[in-house]
Amino acid sequence: MICGPLSGKLSVRYGAREISILGSLIIMISIVYSSYASNLGSLFFTHSFLTGVGSSFAFTPGMIMVSQYFTSKRSLATGIVMSGGAAGALVQTQLHLYLIDTLGWRQSLQVFSGLMIICVITGFTYLPLNPKGTAGRSDPQQF
Repeated sequence: MICGPLSGKLSVRYGAREISILGSLIIMISIVYSSYASNLGSLFFTHSFLTGVGSSFAFTPGMIMVSQYFTSKRSLATGIVMSGGAAGALVQTQLHLYLIDTLGWRQSLQVFSGLMIICVITGFTYLPLNPKGTAGRSDPQQF
């Protein structure tokens, strides 16, 4: 999360959707590269540093969207978003252990990289608010 300020600034400048999708793609690529790592140094760089940067780019826009979409129940919405990440980590750990036992660590990383497509798809659901405070485009004729 050390890249949070950078990803927040980029989200404001280029849009939460774009930065979230970019972050998810960085995670996908870095996990695939991790599965082919031949030494500990390259594994550290790809799985720690690059995946961390991608995670920050994927996570921060979601928090920005919560603050834009929710005003009266913002604390509840933030709590749900944060607990969803924790619940996902619990499931991910068990799934990862299972995949390592059945496929090996390299193939389990490749499976997880493929599962990141879910984050790319959900990144497309981030709709910016128009000046009236509703999601979507301000001009319906643009569809």
